[in-house]
Amino acid sequence: MALADAVPRWKRIRMEFQLPFMSPAWLGTALLASLAASTLLPAALRRTWLVLAAGILAASLAALCGALPWFGRLHLSAWAVCMVAAFIAGYFAILPRARLIGLAEAGVLNFFLVALIGGIVGARLGEVWEQWPQFAQGPGGVRLGMGALLAKIADTDDGGMVWYGGALLASALMALYGWRRRLDLLELADLFLPATLVGLGIGRVGCFLNGCCYGRPTTVPWAVAGPGGTRIHPTQLYETIACLLLAGAVTLFWYRRRSQGQVSLLVLLGYAGWRTLNEALRGDTVMTTFWGLFPATTSQVLSLTIALVTMVAAAVVVWRRQRSPERQRRAYAVPGSRYAAAGAYAAAGAPTQAPPPMSAATPDQRPPAP
Repeated sequence: MALADAVPRWKRIRMEFQLPFMSPAWLGTALLASLAASTLLPAALRRTWLVLAAGILAASLAALCGALPWFGRLHLSAWAVCMVAAFIAGYFAILPRARLIGLAEAGVLNFFLVALIGGIVGARLGEVWEQWPQFAQGPGGVRLGMGALLAKIADTDDGGMVWYGGALLASALMALYGWRRRLDLLELADLFLPATLVGLGIGRVGCFLNGCCYGRPTTVPWAVAGPGGTRIHPTQLYETIACLLLAGAVTLFWYRRRSQGQVSLLVLLGYAGWRTLNEALRGDTVMTTFWGLFPATTSQVLSLTIALVTMVAAAVVVWRRQRSPERQRRAYAVPGSRYAAAGAYAAAGAPTQAPPPMSAATPDQRPPAP
């Protein structure tokens, strides 16, 4: 079967089941409130049943006030299956390297729960921000009430997720979670960002099956059938290939990195550059301008902004390390790398003994912010 026929065929046979259950908006609110409770509650009260009870109570109170619908229909589609597969793949991609830096599997799981909730909520909020007029109005242009609006926002079956929205919120929550536990944020970023690319690559297969994030019309031999039967670029699959290749490259580099932050720098600049190029082939973009200088899509603006901020942040980190021998010593503590040997520390003017791993370090031993 020609690749151009793949989308219509998948549209006909894609897995989709529905069952009555608590509404997606209620479930999402309960999960988000549970996450907040697990962070805000004192350690003595941070019990699983108390955290879940807090989330259920918050969602139920919102539903009683009419802000959320109680019941709805849960949908299982090929897109959702790919999203789950993306998180699972990212999780297992992290574990071997997490062990090398002393981060226990339970810690990895906690970070993934934070990323899961932040990623889904942020991705949907990014779409709402870009397409607010369509979300705020119902059929006939009638303004939706709060309950109907939240239900519409929670319904993701037809796509409508902005990757950068999810990435930004998930990153912010993970950084906050790591900071509260006094972990080295650059070491965490080096650990998680390559796995994020793995998850994104698999997730884009779900976008392809769902028909969202599609490309512009084209006559290339590998074009696929798009809206109205038009042959379009399979930009989702382009991103899958690019992300998996980049993930493989930076993962290999992780075992050869010389200082903390180098992997993050490569991931952020590499993906920002790729996304800027791939956006030129997208057919579902929202146009704006890059700080009033030239036309660009919203994702291109974010990509270029992230690249600039990354380079400025990298310069600040290097400058701070040069002013502090202790920061420089910690920067060269790269467990799991071939350069974590004594010679690398000596080259940095540091002692030959590496610092304790994350899981073993006491608060006083853990590294300062880079």
